[in-house]
Amino acid sequence: MENAISVTISPLQMMLSLAFQAWIIVFPIILIRKINYLIALIESEKYEEDTETFVSDDG
Repeated sequence: MENAISVTISPLQMMLSLAFQAWIIVFPIILIRKINYLIALIESEKYEEDTETFVSDDG
């Protein structure tokens, strides 16, 4: 009496499965880096606006 289920997959299915698993790991890393870059860009623009207002108030 055998309880194991055996499923055969083609090499193409194996490659697609591997690519999908890699994408699950790579996509969040790309997304986090892009969001981090955009936040840094927004903060630098905000900092430049703040320093410009301080300089113009003194003059």
